[in-house]
Amino acid sequence: MLQKVFLRLTRARRFRSGMIALCAIGAIVLVAVGASPLLAQEPVTMWVDPATQTVPVNGTFTVNIVANVGAEMYPNGLGAYGFDLVYDPNDLQVLWVNDAGELGKTGRTVPVAPPEAPPAPIIYNENGRTAFGAYSYYAGTPQAAGPDGTVVLATVTLQAKWAGATTLSLENALLTDTQAANVWPDAGAGHVLNVEGGTVTVEPATTWYFAQGWTGDGFTTALIFSNPNSTDATVTITYLKDDGTTYEQIVTAISNSRKVVYPNPALIGSKGYGVKVTSTQPIIAEREILWSHPSLGDGGHDLIGATSLATTWYFAHGWTGDGFTTALVFSNPNSTDATVTIIYLKDDGTTYEQPVTAIANSRKVVYPNPALIGSKGYGVKVTSTQPIIAEREILWSHPSLGDGGHDVIGGHIGY
Repeated sequence: MLQKVFLRLTRARRFRSGMIALCAIGAIVLVAVGASPLLAQEPVTMWVDPATQTVPVNGTFTVNIVANVGAEMYPNGLGAYGFDLVYDPNDLQVLWVNDAGELGKTGRTVPVAPPEAPPAPIIYNENGRTAFGAYSYYAGTPQAAGPDGTVVLATVTLQAKWAGATTLSLENALLTDTQAANVWPDAGAGHVLNVEGGTVTVEPATTWYFAQGWTGDGFTTALIFSNPNSTDATVTITYLKDDGTTYEQIVTAISNSRKVVYPNPALIGSKGYGVKVTSTQPIIAEREILWSHPSLGDGGHDLIGATSLATTWYFAHGWTGDGFTTALVFSNPNSTDATVTIIYLKDDGTTYEQPVTAIANSRKVVYPNPALIGSKGYGVKVTSTQPIIAEREILWSHPSLGDGGHDVIGGHIGY
């Protein structure tokens, strides 16, 4: 069971500055004064905004968690909040949660760094639950009230994993005023907190991107399209070669069908390539790579493509050495060259920076060099002057771990 961000909110001792310590997991400091009165007696409510939206498969999107604190919090205003966002882990995953900053708009302080800051979001995507909360305090005299009326609490960034309609719901929702004297919900005090969830419709897309493809030397790539529509789809595959030239292939994915395409290097003019896919109907696109190689052994990996490009990408893991080979693969489908800066984040907190160029309409492969980086293991941040797609592929042949490989498209949300 997920531990709540806010286990309880209780009144504590008053500091010389007039601050009040509020317990929320650990001690939370809150202070209060009067707020401007509200004109309407609206119920205290927390909800997901927008209530409905449509996003593409593998696409990222955001929702706001919003509260109407109502006249019940007069004269103190909102001081702290907490919530659990609950979702189907088969359909969605949370990438990050950010406080919206509105607790600090009246001059109060919202801690953002230890030791005062509340915990980072507790993200349990395997269970479909993410918990988050924040608080504010004021050390001056006279003290400032918290915000009232409609307040955006937090912004949640999610990624859609599969097509269909799915829900977002709120549990363990909690609001408190700046005095910590009033908490919602609180049945004993007659404080009711209404909560409202949302619905997300995840649809296939008409444009897909893959940074990596390789056919030859024991490697076989398959591009696989699924057309769930009642109308045939004309699918255009544009292969982006390392020299900046392209090859175009047009296929038909008939209605309610799967279509498999094995790229032909003799026609493409290259064993290696990036891929851009466009379709006249919304489809799902995957890329599968299998291999049987004398030094890398036997293995394979598969992923669903990206539906958008970005100028910033993140990877938490890379390893080069001990039988492991990491490749950073960039595909630039633009008509302008991209200057790509790779920042390697080492375990000791130091970094190494490597600039490369991904020419227009090309694939660019970089094999990190541990001798230059100063570490076999590293995280990666990638920035580019043009929107690109970035993948990280790791292949291994290890005496005790065997042969294998995996590949991921990077995260492209600024945390």
